[in-house]
Amino acid sequence: MVEREECVLGTVCGAVPIAVGGARSAVGFSLPVAEEDRLEETGLRLRERLERALTAHAFTVLA
Repeated sequence: MVEREECVLGTVCGAVPIAVGGARSAVGFSLPVAEEDRLEETGLRLRERLERALTAHAFTVLA
């Protein structure tokens, strides 16, 4: 998911899906619009690091 200057002028935002075990979620992030070419690379790196970090820790979500 990508949006350009929709909420804040001068920014480009993305969202990446995060999956840990059976839990699914998404994380949003933003960059200056001048760095838009880094959006995909940053999203992939963010997803990889978050999934690795969250997999390494046990956690429980209470509903």
